[in-house]
Amino acid sequence: MHQADDYGLSASNIKFDIKKVVERSRKISQQLSSGINHLMKKTKSLF
Repeated sequence: MHQADDYGLSASNIKFDIKKVVERSRKISQQLSSGINHLMKKTKSLF
């Protein structure tokens, strides 16, 4: 972002909602876990 102005870009008043960040993170984690679980059942792999 050091040369952002050279490219016509600016970022002011940036903020984030930690609650939404955590919710999205947990949703993605659940999806990945479900996918791995499905693949393990499909290949009859046990750990």
